[in-house]
Amino acid sequence: MRKRWLQIMAAAGLAAALLSGCGGKDAAEETGQDAQEQAVPEEQGELEEQGEPGGQGEPEEPEDIWDGYAQDGSSLPRRLTLWYTQSELSDYFLQAAEQFSMEYGIEVQLEQVSGVDYIESIYQASVEDGAFPDLYVTTTDMLEKAKLAGLTVPAEGIGQGQGLPQKAVDAVTYQGEQVAYPFYSDTSVLVYNTAYVQSAPATVEDIKTFSETFEGDGKVQNIFAWNVNDIFLNYFVIGNYVNLGGPYGDDSSQIVVNSEQIQAGMTYFQQLSDFFALDETTASEEKIVQDFVSGSTIYAIIRDDSIGVLEEAAAQTGLGYGVAQIPDMSAELVSRPLSITHSVVVNGYSHAPGAAARLAQFVTQDYAGQLYELSGNVTVCSGTEFSNPQLAQAQAQYGEALEVSKIIQTSSYWLQMEPVFMDIWNGEDVAARMGAAESAILASMGIAAGESGA
Repeated sequence: MRKRWLQIMAAAGLAAALLSGCGGKDAAEETGQDAQEQAVPEEQGELEEQGEPGGQGEPEEPEDIWDGYAQDGSSLPRRLTLWYTQSELSDYFLQAAEQFSMEYGIEVQLEQVSGVDYIESIYQASVEDGAFPDLYVTTTDMLEKAKLAGLTVPAEGIGQGQGLPQKAVDAVTYQGEQVAYPFYSDTSVLVYNTAYVQSAPATVEDIKTFSETFEGDGKVQNIFAWNVNDIFLNYFVIGNYVNLGGPYGDDSSQIVVNSEQIQAGMTYFQQLSDFFALDETTASEEKIVQDFVSGSTIYAIIRDDSIGVLEEAAAQTGLGYGVAQIPDMSAELVSRPLSITHSVVVNGYSHAPGAAARLAQFVTQDYAGQLYELSGNVTVCSGTEFSNPQLAQAQAQYGEALEVSKIIQTSSYWLQMEPVFMDIWNGEDVAARMGAAESAILASMGIAAGESGA
């Protein structure tokens, strides 16, 4: 069967393309053009089997083999379906899908779906053999659940040699296997107003010293601010000392949620409340960013996806700003914020996992140079050239941040810790509050007191 032979040859081209890494666009384009020439017949609707060279031909195959997925996983499908939940990714995926289709002759069907019970929805659709995705976007904390549900396949070509930092590789590693393609990250950074300071502070203590000597100009209302209602932003005070599953976040025997160092970080957090007198009742990410843009705040901790607002302000009003990693609290206390890696996973139920893997690599690596401009998200690919050079600091911060855990039992940890931060911010005894929190958290994980450890 000549067409089946051509399909398999195109699939081989896809497999070869998997060897390219971040920034491997040129090689991917060359391979993709070859694949397109082989995979797309002159008339897309023609399904008549012409036979292999020198052969007698074979009977027609059912049309649905070519309209949907190839029955043979090594063959090239006509269509791949990608699910995602974040609306800001739509423009990026539309352009990436169009480019992928041009290069490989495969239609990409995009579906933005609800994030509620997301993994459960993918599993339900897959086992019912309905309209399920060949690949989907998810976050680190969902990878164990996805793996245990059979919704992953090993990711090919994932490593530092592919232009990915070790942090990104670790974020998609579960029980020694890479189960997803790292895509982009969420983390937090320090920003500073260059009308008042020309460089980032070495420690938060330096900000406190600056505050004590700053004479004021009638415009500045806050020396240092962040949304203290957001555990994602507060977490830098304990992130270096918490252990939620070891280096890969997948080992339930390595759980540490309370220690002398964690309490020291929380005590420092409480002291910041006294020193800077931030009002949590009015704090929000939007307000913190707008106060910084207006010039009423000198230093702020913000989410990295808010940097785009500062870009716009710089273009429109001439705002001068710098981006830096969050400084250590002091010479003794190390800061480490949180990060969440978004990745693309090939569904273990896909009928065309090889082609799905190529699409996953294409959107996460080959086309990643367009990601920030089209979605506002910062790719994890190293060496990306950004139109805004400040984004390199966000990438650097991601590399040092504490990744959320993959362990299903830790999912309630964040909800349990939110009120702990606020209680301590408002003056509760640190040791007593953290002791009570530890007992409740370990109990919810099914871990007896004294069984957890580094």
